[in-house]
Amino acid sequence: DSWALGCVIYQCLTGRPPILEADESLTRNRIVAFNLDEGGKDDDEAHLFGDNHSASVEPSAKKLIVQLLKRHAIERPSMQQVAREDF
Repeated sequence: DSWALGCVIYQCLTGRPPILEADESLTRNRIVAFNLDEGGKDDDEAHLFGDNHSASVEPSAKKLIVQLLKRHAIERPSMQQVAREDF
């Protein structure tokens, strides 16, 4: 689905997965709690784009990744919408 596409794009551009913790259980918990919607956006967006790995990610790619990693599928762009993105 589009969420997975967001993860793949992020990893291709940064060299690391968007969500990775010390062990599998912590990673799973972080994925469940991950929220780029209102309320959780600042912390989780900083987690994605606040380090050296992501410094070179273009703004248009960041925008697309944030859209694809929305918690609720209904808020994510369709594949047709993704294909029309500037990225």
